[in-house]
Amino acid sequence: MSLIAFSNVKYYRGELTTFPSPVTRDTAVRYVHVKGASTKEGAKANRKEAEAVVTEVVRRMKTSTH
Repeated sequence: MSLIAFSNVKYYRGELTTFPSPVTRDTAVRYVHVKGASTKEGAKANRKEAEAVVTEVVRRMKTSTH
């Protein structure tokens, strides 16, 4: 058993999702291209990307069954 699989069972109740995930359910980590997001080296803020993350977090919280 791999360390990740062990940790998933013992500490995360089998709910740990790693990247890239073979699982296609909505909770899996995935790459999402954010159009207009800056990719400048050394940039400390990326408003478009931050807005996309917040939108996704809010969506997940609203649809969460926990």
